[in-house]
Amino acid sequence: KTHCLCCPEVCMGVFVHINDASSIASALHRWHSLLEDGYIWRHLCGISQKRGLVTTQLCVPLDAYKSLFKQLVFFDDHLSYSLILDGVEASSTVSEPQGIHQTLNDGKSSFWRSSGSAGPDSNEHLTYKLTQPLCVIRSVTIQAHKATYQKGRPVYGPKQVQVLVGFGPALENMHYRSPVFLAANHADLQCFGLGRDLVIGSYIRIELIGKNSIQDHDGAFYTALES
Repeated sequence: KTHCLCCPEVCMGVFVHINDASSIASALHRWHSLLEDGYIWRHLCGISQKRGLVTTQLCVPLDAYKSLFKQLVFFDDHLSYSLILDGVEASSTVSEPQGIHQTLNDGKSSFWRSSGSAGPDSNEHLTYKLTQPLCVIRSVTIQAHKATYQKGRPVYGPKQVQVLVGFGPALENMHYRSPVFLAANHADLQCFGLGRDLVIGSYIRIELIGKNSIQDHDGAFYTALES
């Protein structure tokens, strides 16, 4: 076992069979240098059997991979946390009381609503800051708003969803792009999993592609999310 290699008796038993002690020092020095190499730790983050993750589209400084690997070893896949700290930007907002911050509040009366569009092919996005400088994102959940107070009780969900993750709020800082997911136009929670990719970052951008529903009184298409 690994811990036995530290026993003086075992070490002495090995050393008496080695004629050139300098080769031992050289080998230990090379091993130490190897374990400080960021490329090694990046590789380990990708092949860890316990993690089962793949480092595709991952942009992390090389000197951060050693710390990242140690954190991943103790990361529990079965625990679920809300990682959103604050809303940073919405592509459009119909009014300030229905801004992005409303998606962080509980209740059917709290929702973000986009500006109206002439057609169903216009897109929106929401950008959030996450709770830690380095978060592991495994899935994203959204809930479209159902306007029970409007004629026809329309649901203002997007047609498709894409998840972007990065270390800054600007689009050019987003190093990860998920596949484009089809979204159902109903008011239940919808979860979009990111598969086996190791997705980390401190900001997340939700691309809301297309619009399903028309607001009756102005004939415009909207997207609205409660969370």
